[in-house]
Amino acid sequence: MSSPPFPAAAEPAARPARILLAWEIGANRGHVAKLGAVARCLLERGHRLSFAVQQPDALRAFRAVAAASEIRQAPIWPGLLGHAGWGTGGAATYGDLLADLGMADSGVLEYLLRAWDRLLADAAPDLVIAEFAPAALLAARGRLPTIALGTGYTVPPAHLPRFPVFHPDATAPVFDEEALLQVVNHALRRLLRAPLDRLPRLAEADIACPAVFAELDPYAVQRLAPPVSPFFDGAPGSAGAGQGVFAYVPRGRAGTLPLVEALALLAERGVPVAAFLPGLARPEAARLVAAGIALHEKPVPPAAIAARAALLVTLGGLGLLSAALAAGLPMVLLPTDVEKRLNAAAAARLGVADVPEMTGETTAAALADRLQAALGDGAMTARARALAPDFTGRLADSAGIVAAHATALIS
Repeated sequence: MSSPPFPAAAEPAARPARILLAWEIGANRGHVAKLGAVARCLLERGHRLSFAVQQPDALRAFRAVAAASEIRQAPIWPGLLGHAGWGTGGAATYGDLLADLGMADSGVLEYLLRAWDRLLADAAPDLVIAEFAPAALLAARGRLPTIALGTGYTVPPAHLPRFPVFHPDATAPVFDEEALLQVVNHALRRLLRAPLDRLPRLAEADIACPAVFAELDPYAVQRLAPPVSPFFDGAPGSAGAGQGVFAYVPRGRAGTLPLVEALALLAERGVPVAAFLPGLARPEAARLVAAGIALHEKPVPPAAIAARAALLVTLGGLGLLSAALAAGLPMVLLPTDVEKRLNAAAAARLGVADVPEMTGETTAAALADRLQAALGDGAMTARARALAPDFTGRLADSAGIVAAHATALIS
């Protein structure tokens, strides 16, 4: 039999999936840390990645991942320009938070959606992973598979009839939810999109992945599926032999609290103190160093903090707080926004954290006394140590789980 004049056509090679990782709201490293960890897993699976993030320079923490990906600037919510990543802090609900950042104006939301439309057309993704990126989720709604990634607070259940009030000092939303729904739907209609029947549907995704211990999830009783475990920068370690205080306050926040002077007073009393306070003014940094405080210039891994310190002082960000729970490290928490206040209240209920009531009249000396008392609180330390094995036992490869969800959605 003669051979065919031309070889048989080869099966076309499968095109690598294109995945867009988005981040819009929030100021802490945890947002990019989650996306970077998921991105590593996605690259190992052969996917092609694009990032569209609020702060592209934050991706330097994942240089190899960023170098293998396309990088874009995410559309900016106007409220972020004056409030360092969050808003004014008075939001009583998730809807209030977005309204405070700009969603109360249909023109702002329309601008955000149009900007995402153009970005999605340029990146041409097969799937969007949104880390606290509600406008990206809304833009991709009904057009692309989506995964909502974040904390318990930033991934609200979309099946709720309305957003619950979480602010400790409020009994009702700041913004009328029906009025906000009308604003959102006005923007959607102008873009020829289907309107929402209730406001929580703006958080809708094909798969929701809140990364949170259930004890810290404000929506725990409303979840239809269990959350994934928190993301850490490495293993949380184990507390036990450390001494003194370690303070971590995100960039630009230390100067708004009497904490700097309180830490100096502690050091002068002979208490071992170490701290990571990025963005601290030079005179204040010099004051701490002169007092004998070990001031770190780079982030310290949670395991190293747990090994060196007997008490963690921080604002209540979910990542470091969760690592401290898993390590058995007691805390003093100084929350500065609603989510951190919710986290701090949950940790206090567990008996592993002291949460001083911070007012404009709080003095550095009073805060130093409170920190020193917490350092000597044997009952709080024992409680933290006793709960740690349960938290550690729930840890899993959350980045791998999210990457597996992504792969399944685009298979």
